[in-house]
Amino acid sequence: MLGESEMVIRSLFTNGEKIDEFNQGQMIMLLDAWGNVRKIRNLAAHTEVMENHHFVEISKNFETLVESKVLDKLMIIKNDIKGKKIKMIFV
Repeated sequence: MLGESEMVIRSLFTNGEKIDEFNQGQMIMLLDAWGNVRKIRNLAAHTEVMENHHFVEISKNFETLVESKVLDKLMIIKNDIKGKKIKMIFV
């Protein structure tokens, strides 16, 4: 799920499609932090030995995203998309 969501946002950004909730700086911040989190998460998922610096890196990335309200905006987008899918099912 983490990788799929990242791929969608990265694809939109790369193709120059504007996402109203984010300015360019926020998009770059989101994609950089997301990439870092995904790489470390993949290490853990494949039973690599995790070291303290991995946890510090994850924490810094999430702290940046939380403080900038980027995660809040991302959740608004995801909930909006989910709502549209649910409406389409019942139409």
